[in-house]
Amino acid sequence: MYTQTDLENIQEAIIELAQGARVVKFITQGKTTEYSETDLASLKKLRDEISRELRVSTKSFIRTRTRKGL
Repeated sequence: MYTQTDLENIQEAIIELAQGARVVKFITQGKTTEYSETDLASLKKLRDEISRELRVSTKSFIRTRTRKGL
């Protein structure tokens, strides 16, 4: 399971690559990962996946019932 910190690290890596860095390294789930500028699309895909996972895990639902006249 990913964390908010993982998402922030990946976002920083995307920004660094977009600003001209040739290679970026970061740690997610205890593993060091390295991406080059040619992997930018893969990195964005991973960012989107983590974002979705974090949204799903933080959603809560509230169920209400009403009656006519209330």
